[in-house]
Amino acid sequence: MLSHRPSLLIACIFAMLICPHMTGAQEKVQLIMTPITDQATPTRPMVLGQNMTAIDWHGIRERTQPAYYNPQLGKIDPSWLPLLNAFDMHQLRWHWGNTYSWKDSVGPQEQRKSIRHDLWNAWFKTQAGLDEFLTSFQSLPNPPQISLIASPLRPVDELADLVAYCNATEGPMAKWRAANGHPAPYNIKRWEMGNEVDYRNRADLDVMRQDTKKEKENKVTVEQYIPLIRQRIKAMKQVDPTIEIYVHAKTAPWFINNPDWPLWHQTLLKEMGTEIDGIVIHPYYDGYTVQTCLKSIDQLINDIKQLGPKDRQITVWVNEHARWVNYKKIEERPQSWSIQGAISSADFLIELMKRPQVTMANYWCYGHRGPWRVVINDSKAKGTPDKFGTAIHGMFRIFNQALLPVAIPVQVDELNIASHPPHYTYNASAMLFTDPATGKTSLLAINRSDTDSFETSITLPKLNSSQATQWILTGDSLRSTNVPQTPFANTVSQKVIQTQQDADGKVKLTLPVRSVVAWRWD
Repeated sequence: MLSHRPSLLIACIFAMLICPHMTGAQEKVQLIMTPITDQATPTRPMVLGQNMTAIDWHGIRERTQPAYYNPQLGKIDPSWLPLLNAFDMHQLRWHWGNTYSWKDSVGPQEQRKSIRHDLWNAWFKTQAGLDEFLTSFQSLPNPPQISLIASPLRPVDELADLVAYCNATEGPMAKWRAANGHPAPYNIKRWEMGNEVDYRNRADLDVMRQDTKKEKENKVTVEQYIPLIRQRIKAMKQVDPTIEIYVHAKTAPWFINNPDWPLWHQTLLKEMGTEIDGIVIHPYYDGYTVQTCLKSIDQLINDIKQLGPKDRQITVWVNEHARWVNYKKIEERPQSWSIQGAISSADFLIELMKRPQVTMANYWCYGHRGPWRVVINDSKAKGTPDKFGTAIHGMFRIFNQALLPVAIPVQVDELNIASHPPHYTYNASAMLFTDPATGKTSLLAINRSDTDSFETSITLPKLNSSQATQWILTGDSLRSTNVPQTPFANTVSQKVIQTQQDADGKVKLTLPVRSVVAWRWD
């Protein structure tokens, strides 16, 4: 037998050369995750906010019905509630643009007037107005905090009356609200001074292109914006001194392509720093990468620190964000809510959670008949559900399941990884959440790779249990989408798994290909 061992060894070596899987070459690549405990911050659930458009809430005259409100029932259609209550919205921004005449949307139906949306050249239906919106969403089991837009293009007195209608306990507007069936104030705390006012004369919404010469000449300047908002802020604060005021940064393209981009918000900070509570920014990613968008946010954070008043906390509010797509191509629109879109949005939200200066964020957009959607209503559905969530809906479900009081950034080191997704230098990112009072722990992670799952090792605090609940959102490809033809192409799976924690606190987990995943140890 000894005489045959050399030939047997040679045969084994030859077999390993032609069959590399025998050497472990096809084993999953390792990710080493390390919590950065000295950068822990309080978790801010308001980062997981949503947007709702007036065009969807109202419906368009002679074209579409209100998307959520059932006029016959006088409330949100109950068929929406499973989707609406699947996770908390936390913060809901009602986007009604810069020309919304709110007084035409309240009162008896026969006295209401159809409001024109200038951007879409559409006239709204009158059944679902301001009162119906505020009442409907404040009546949810876990109601979100609602914010409204106070456009500097609307009359000063109209905006002061709007604050009074929402918040006053006495006076003409409070009496009018009560006469309309709502005696208690709505207590709207946050007010945004216009939506992308500098962009209002642009030919389209494409954030990826530079302004034309004509557009540059016709842009609203910060020097024009400041007196408009200052006059209105004063009137609104006289009605309710406790409201928070948010102004907006210059709209895209950001400083990556426009070195003068910061001048707008820098001027606001110097001239109005004592009058505002925060600055709004609208980054859209995967036109620009997530990391590129974060550079503009970090610029804003640093400028607030350098130029803002030292005795006032001015925060950043990212009240629009989503994966950018070529919205002019109808066939490309679903890619905003594809698996790729969900991964990029989760990645972006993880990064925002690392930045305590970003106190709120709102995904664009919860209900939308255009390119960006959390949920879909297919009124022509036959044999399939007419209402269903997109991969973005699944992503928010998972992110909310992971939330615990303390958020801890996680450093991800990739070992022996030969490739990365286009335009990105990494495959995975993660965030750890803990509850020191109960010992509960959760881990949220994304995997951008379209080809590889990864074996992951992470050092965790001592776990209460070896059992973890695991939620996974994935699909057959990064372009996989939930659309009427395939409403369940991307769904969230949930199961209980067994984990092992060694003496050093290390736990090994598998991060599936093209996924958003959460593990929670209760």
